[in-house]
Amino acid sequence: ERPYGFKSDVWSLGCILYELTALRPAFSAFNMQGLIQKIKKVQFGPLPNVFSSEWTGVIKSMLKKSPEDRPFVGDLMNLDFLGQQLKAAKEHSNMLQLSEPDSLKESLEETGMENLKSRVNSIGNGDSEPKSTTTTAKTKKEHISKLPP
Repeated sequence: ERPYGFKSDVWSLGCILYELTALRPAFSAFNMQGLIQKIKKVQFGPLPNVFSSEWTGVIKSMLKKSPEDRPFVGDLMNLDFLGQQLKAAKEHSNMLQLSEPDSLKESLEETGMENLKSRVNSIGNGDSEPKSTTTTAKTKKEHISKLPP
């Protein structure tokens, strides 16, 4: 019954971040009525304990029932630990926009991004399509263990 606003976007982003973090939706039920009740009661499972309390706290704050209790986007962007991650993501994005394949290969070697490095190598060797990679439970755990606290 409340008008849509930016705080609704914060809640939606919180749902997405929750799912990316927990590898399951924040709210799920067998039917629409059950889903609505879980959302109204703000019932979602705990996030994996491999993530920092800061990260868990941010997601929980974004999923608050009352829009007034949710953070503003600017507040989220000003969090030190989140700012560091955004800066690193931007650097990786800039790195991927390099026009020289050799420079990209060198950058990947420096950052240890082996999966992406092998894809770049396959393209650089004249393969028209990068070789596909398969993600296993073991590699998912390895990726999670490399995430910052």
